[in-house]
Amino acid sequence: MPEGVNAWRILKSAGVKYVKFVIVDIHGRPRLEVLPIDAARDAFVDGIAYDGSSIPAYATVNKSDFAAAVDTDAVYIETWNGGKTAL
Repeated sequence: MPEGVNAWRILKSAGVKYVKFVIVDIHGRPRLEVLPIDAARDAFVDGIAYDGSSIPAYATVNKSDFAAAVDTDAVYIETWNGGKTAL
């Protein structure tokens, strides 16, 4: 079983409702996407698709489709406002 599926199962069994995926662009700015836990399973396996042309100086419009792989070693659960969010 892929590492991503194992990480997803741990988060789901811990009661996490949303997962925040964060990448840092070449300018040091965080870019993020928040997904409900059930929708996040595919992201853990396939990565997060994003448009590189929306990041200044990163890619041209005609070559801008990218996927960021999830680093399962960096996943942690953050308790926030009484709920749980995985980062």
